Amino acid sequence: MPTTQGKGTGRLPCYRAGQAPLIDGNLNDACWTTAATAADFLDLNGSGWTAAARQTKVQAVYDDRQLYLAAICYEPDMANLVAQATERDGAIYKDDCLEIFFDPPAGSRLNELNLKNQQPLNREPGTIEPCRYFQYVFNALGAYYDGTGDGDRAWNSKIRVAAKRRNDCWTLEAA
Repeated sequence: MPTTQGKGTGRLPCYRAGQAPLIDGNLNDACWTTAATAADFLDLNGSGWTAAARQTKVQAVYDDRQLYLAAICYEPDMANLVAQATERDGAIYKDDCLEIFFDPPAGSRLNELNLKNQQPLNREPGTIEPCRYFQYVFNALGAYYDGTGDGDRAWNSKIRVAAKRRNDCWTLEAA
């Protein structure tokens, strides 16, 4: 998630939640009032990185059970917001959407597991396996795509998602 503030680092501090949020898309849970916020996102287009025309704010917190995400996706023209995909792993990327990548560090449990059969990745001695990442794409209807960096569309997380359309934005919560 390149941001102008983070100078392209894409890192968002994630703090422990005192209480887990209710995944309803409302963003009125206490944890969101103190969570760090990533904003000032950049957009990659034909001329390189530019400030995104419509801004988004993303927050993350965690507890002993899972990671929680919140997002506010500003849209001054909600009447023309494109949100047509309704099924899991559908063509959500064709809609106005929020795309998030998780890149677990080398040596972490998530990076070392083969997601298809939960077995360690097979490696040749002396070779370096590229880090697998996880990709999520959400739209304003709460539909989502979840996959891995190797294009495994069959992989499904246990994510729960709720989205709400508002006057000048849409909001999202996920766990």
